[in-house]
Amino acid sequence: MKSLIWTKKFTKAASKFIDSNPEKTDQFKKVIRQLEKDVFEPSLKTHKLKGKMLGMYGCSISFSYRIVFMISDESVILLNIGDHEEVY
Repeated sequence: MKSLIWTKKFTKAASKFIDSNPEKTDQFKKVIRQLEKDVFEPSLKTHKLKGKMLGMYGCSISFSYRIVFMISDESVILLNIGDHEEVY
């Protein structure tokens, strides 16, 4: 189990996401719990990013919304959350 590190940017974006999408709050919480347990759980659709985001990963909250993060030996560093166009 990895610890989650919420960056300042992620914390602000997550608050905005929840305020704008209250119906997705439960799904958001479920994804956060799953990231802590296993970042490569198939339901998250975790994938490596390319280009200027090389070294980062993305996972799905829903069809349109993603979380961007990095993985270290002991933690998952949460970087951003938003719709596909905002975070990539």
